[in-house]
Amino acid sequence: MIENPNFTSIFDKQQFFYGIVIDGQKNGIGIHYKNQKSIFEGVFTDNQKNGRGIELFFNGSFYIGQYSNGKPEGTGKFQWQNDETYEGQWFQGKKHGSGIWKGSKGDSYIGEWKLGIPDGYGVHLWINGDRYEGEFKNCLKDGQGTEKFTNGDTYIGQYQKGKPNGIGEYFWNNGAVYKGEFKDGVRHGKGIWKRGNGLSDQYNGEYINDQKQGYGIYIWADGNRYEGQFLNDLRDGQGTMYWHDGSFYKGQWKQGIQDGQGILSINQDLIKGIFYGSKLIQMNENTQFNGNQTRNKAHSVEARQTSYGTDENHQNGSLSKTQQRKDSAEYSTKVNSFTQTYRNSNSVDQRVMNISAAKRFGKITNSKLLEQFNQARFPKVQQQQSNKQQLQKRLWKPTGIPKNVKF
Repeated sequence: MIENPNFTSIFDKQQFFYGIVIDGQKNGIGIHYKNQKSIFEGVFTDNQKNGRGIELFFNGSFYIGQYSNGKPEGTGKFQWQNDETYEGQWFQGKKHGSGIWKGSKGDSYIGEWKLGIPDGYGVHLWINGDRYEGEFKNCLKDGQGTEKFTNGDTYIGQYQKGKPNGIGEYFWNNGAVYKGEFKDGVRHGKGIWKRGNGLSDQYNGEYINDQKQGYGIYIWADGNRYEGQFLNDLRDGQGTMYWHDGSFYKGQWKQGIQDGQGILSINQDLIKGIFYGSKLIQMNENTQFNGNQTRNKAHSVEARQTSYGTDENHQNGSLSKTQQRKDSAEYSTKVNSFTQTYRNSNSVDQRVMNISAAKRFGKITNSKLLEQFNQARFPKVQQQQSNKQQLQKRLWKPTGIPKNVKF
């Protein structure tokens, strides 16, 4: 440069420049130093960085690539002082187009960018190995995508504002699967769930906030079937229970057991009356029924109640009805996420519930690119009722995204 007749040096208190100057403006190769900020070496046009160059920042970051009108534009690589990197396309000093971002802890994003944030199709890999591939909008998963978790779970379907919304399929690592509607990261709307671990139980019906609610059909592996209303994950309202031996109960349910007016058909006898769990409280009508048979029929009602047991009972297949229902304690067991409800037969009004909802979904861990607020997990399945609604209103918001450097 020194041998070029247009070479000159420019100094002031905050910066200095030496390179090619034509008509009083930097034009051509030169080196520009800003006091305690950066050093740039490359091509200038009319006092602006234009063309290829390299810029070193005093905080340890650097950029090497193309410039236009003083800012990175075209292709280039930026490395932050913490070893994060972005390599790809730029526009007006921001990541724009196709590019690869790698975090300092091993997470990464490969895909499309729009004015500095992920937008379009891309692949995001979390620190723990969870992986999402699909569409992004404004740095959030939005559109069609596939998410695979390190625990073996997989979700395929629609997203909106970072969470599953719309139609999707969730596959658990134990073989269970749900296909249907989602809202804010949980099952909501109509869907079909099938049990895993070699069991063929399935539910086809409506969900609200990840619980069975509305009309649905639940079929057990042994052929027993319930058709009717659900509330808070339990049989509640009008419904019919069909047993594989041909008998059935049709009537009112509450908190998972028969409770109210109903009709029981068993051994070709039809009993109409008021039921509470396994007990016939009041008989209104009975075909082929007499007083001497009342005790036997009440026992038969109890026997019908025990034909759907816990997962453990299904697997062992060896527990007797006496073992399943000790003494006079009535025991109604939910299968899948039905709540186990225990009631004491000595007092109809004495009811004790023990609710335990099974965890069904995998989790997404935090990453530098896409973090969540307050450790909210997708999909939310098991939350305390006191804070569940509050957590569901929160959306994932990205924090820790590498900021665009002001050039």
